Amino acid sequence: MFAVLLPLALLAALVQTAPAPTPVASDLPEIGRIHVKSLCERIVEDTTSTINATLRNDQNIATEIALFRRTTPRNFANDLANANWEKQVMHYAVAMYADLKEARPQLDELRDLAKKTLDPTLRDEINRYVDALDRVHGDQSKVSRAILSGLAIHGGRRMVGSTRDGDVSTGLIDPDDPDNVKLQSATFVGVADYFAARVPGITARENAAAEYAPKLLAACQTPGN
Repeated sequence: MFAVLLPLALLAALVQTAPAPTPVASDLPEIGRIHVKSLCERIVEDTTSTINATLRNDQNIATEIALFRRTTPRNFANDLANANWEKQVMHYAVAMYADLKEARPQLDELRDLAKKTLDPTLRDEINRYVDALDRVHGDQSKVSRAILSGLAIHGGRRMVGSTRDGDVSTGLIDPDDPDNVKLQSATFVGVADYFAARVPGITARENAAAEYAPKLLAACQTPGN
């Protein structure tokens, strides 16, 4: 997975080692004691942050896939084992949700900054980057929501099923039925395959975004920004 993500990953590595952007303009104004960031600094910061958030989400998706593939009937053997399994899975899904929520206003700000730049080429690069990353984050959000809603449904069925004296005719989980537990385990292993099938599409859109990102990361070297 990450070998295919090389363009965006390389950009992230460059971001970590590059010096802080220096505006082309002379001294920046201050309002009270608050340093007013130039347009170019805001472009670089938002681009850097959204690249890093996207790659963290890729890592979290890869971790979720690995967790689901390792699901066994032991994860549903008792309430304690099930709670531990759910805690691990939920941790990475919640982290994805938080990164996506934080990145949303940054992408919106980039779109707004595109309207303010005097460089028409940079304006186009910003809009294309945001368009591509918007689609990436939409796909990543579907994974996060599917995991969180799936866990909620699983937990509800397990809790209700455990009070039905072994009646699983409604599809509820009976934790005391070995066959039912095996079926649930196999279902979550299948979920891993479903998520893995989404990865190539996410990767392709990330690589599209990576084409436009260098111009944004070099915004402070563009006169007039």
